[in-house]
Amino acid sequence: MKETSRLYAISPKTVAMAKTGNFEKYAVEIDWPYQAPPGQYKAIAYEVKDMKVSDVAQTNITVEQDGIVKAISTMARRNGALYGALSIIIALAVGFGISLVFKKI
Repeated sequence: MKETSRLYAISPKTVAMAKTGNFEKYAVEIDWPYQAPPGQYKAIAYEVKDMKVSDVAQTNITVEQDGIVKAISTMARRNGALYGALSIIIALAVGFGISLVFKKI
């Protein structure tokens, strides 16, 4: 039901398996939704054989901001006045640049 909103993913035959000694390791690669806010998430994988759950594994995943998104977000939280002033200056510069491009000759 929630697969279309990308809350859950069914990934048949996308599991990479490797045997290490007495243990089997596996990895699942999925597309993470870009709308997911930063925070802690729990990933649960179910192994299904003959229509029954035969094993369950879970792990915690930490989602963090990175790069320029993190820098802008940090500036907005820690120094709101500077963030506001830079936003206004950028908006004025973009507006001026657009007016030059579309200026009637």
